[in-house]
Amino acid sequence: MEIDRTLLPTREQFYRKHVDGPPVLFTRGMEDWPAYRKWSFDWFKEQHGDVETQTWFTYEERTVPITIATYVDRMHAGFAESGYLGNMDLTALIPGLRDDLQIPDFAWSRRLTKLNFWLGPRDTLAHLHADFAHNLFMQIVGRKRVQLIAPRHSGALLPERVTWYSAHAGCDQDDGSHERELPRTPAHIRPDYDFIIEPGEMFFLPYGWWHRVRSLEPSISVNYWWLTPAQILKRLPRFALDELRQRIGRIPAEPQPNAA
Repeated sequence: MEIDRTLLPTREQFYRKHVDGPPVLFTRGMEDWPAYRKWSFDWFKEQHGDVETQTWFTYEERTVPITIATYVDRMHAGFAESGYLGNMDLTALIPGLRDDLQIPDFAWSRRLTKLNFWLGPRDTLAHLHADFAHNLFMQIVGRKRVQLIAPRHSGALLPERVTWYSAHAGCDQDDGSHERELPRTPAHIRPDYDFIIEPGEMFFLPYGWWHRVRSLEPSISVNYWWLTPAQILKRLPRFALDELRQRIGRIPAEPQPNAA
């Protein structure tokens, strides 16, 4: 299906038209953002190159300490081990970055939110996974291909590493090549949406939708998760069990469910 593209709504319009609907892409919502006007990889190097952060290797689920300047240099050089400067809130290290963002006020409560940055080279891939929160994804630099699969297919995607906040598809074993799309996914399951997100666009991904995202160019994105009371209550048993396991470390792992 073609994803619905519409102008960025007000908070009132969002809750009236979109919060209980399918994914939607918002256009012309970032033209006045300082981030949209000035951010680039070279800008991050020049302004914040000495900041020490970490690069994330999605295939290996490991992180490596690195400065922003070193990361940008390695990425420009095509270094195979550049990884993904992602899955972290850079405003915790560089508070001034928040002033460059004008994120729409869609969250139920600002206390129940999380901001993440995603900086990476071409072909960076986020494997098929689902988040158990609402997600507003904002593209600032570069283009990305986005594939979305509805929650109704969760069981067939063999969820694994299921926690209170996310799940990964056990049948998505992409090796990074362009020729393979949703490998080992049952033949009857195709993406409900398959589209390109351009710089200056953002899309709303409701709770529980599966998504797979590949950078078509060097890319800078941010995303904004927010929870609602209903979502918290739905995931509370899983949250409590995860917390117990972390605190005492002696509860055996339960079998992975067939649905998220």
